[in-house]
Amino acid sequence: PDALPQSLAGEKRRHRILLIDQRAGDASIAGALASDENFRRMLETAFGKADAEVVVKIHPDALCPGKSSAISPSLSAYEGNERLTIVSEGVNPYTLFSAVDEVYVVASGMGFEALMAGKPVTCFGVPYYAGWGVTTDMVDVPRRTQRRTVEDIFFVSWMRLSRYVDPKTRRLVSV
Repeated sequence: PDALPQSLAGEKRRHRILLIDQRAGDASIAGALASDENFRRMLETAFGKADAEVVVKIHPDALCPGKSSAISPSLSAYEGNERLTIVSEGVNPYTLFSAVDEVYVVASGMGFEALMAGKPVTCFGVPYYAGWGVTTDMVDVPRRTQRRTVEDIFFVSWMRLSRYVDPKTRRLVSV
């Protein structure tokens, strides 16, 4: 849906940081040199900004039976904190981006979408778009020495390294 959840609707009174959850055990977390500790650190960093409202978007898979959230175990330390807003309902990511000032991720692809939407992104893991100078990185990426633009990263990851298939003909196609 394009409408903001009721918990975020209305006038924004504080700086808002959106934290993106992931499904616990997702291979992209370990692939991004991260673990549960990175989610705990992400929460600590957000709550360390005393003036900020912390908005946590729960991963949709975490709401399915037998699945769990990577960030939820660390959330218990902040239960009852008036600065915490949890969003578990479905909402268009760009609608969420319009209601926040910055975005924190561990390894989520939503961080790249936030970059494309013009939001500052802080990475607590090493997703494919970290370490190129377009994000604030909490994990060093020494092998990525060149600076890239969001457009450069988009071109390489979505155009050069991705393959697209026509769903009807099952043939490879270009974007």
